Amino acid sequence: MSPLFLKFLREVNGLTQQQLGETLQKSQSRIAEWESGTHKVPRWMRHELAAMGWIVNTNDARLPEKQPKEVRQLFKQRNTAPDEEIEAIDEQILMILLAKSNRSAQ
Repeated sequence: MSPLFLKFLREVNGLTQQQLGETLQKSQSRIAEWESGTHKVPRWMRHELAAMGWIVNTNDARLPEKQPKEVRQLFKQRNTAPDEEIEAIDEQILMILLAKSNRSAQ
């Protein structure tokens, strides 16, 4: 998972680094290190965020139907992608969702 995607998910869900750290039983400084890229976001983070409902897959009813087809396809691709490709897919999803939220805000 990319640092930017983690930060995006945290902010979209309205948590501070401190609050996310408490939820994950990690320090705020560790969350900051992950988000800045100083330390790599651990692989287990995807599972934790999925358990929190922040990341869903295309087989999960929580994935909103109204998401662009491109996002749904990327989530489907993400589910079967090798670990080394997931970060790039996360970045693509992030860019689409950011563009969508920017259009909505205007």
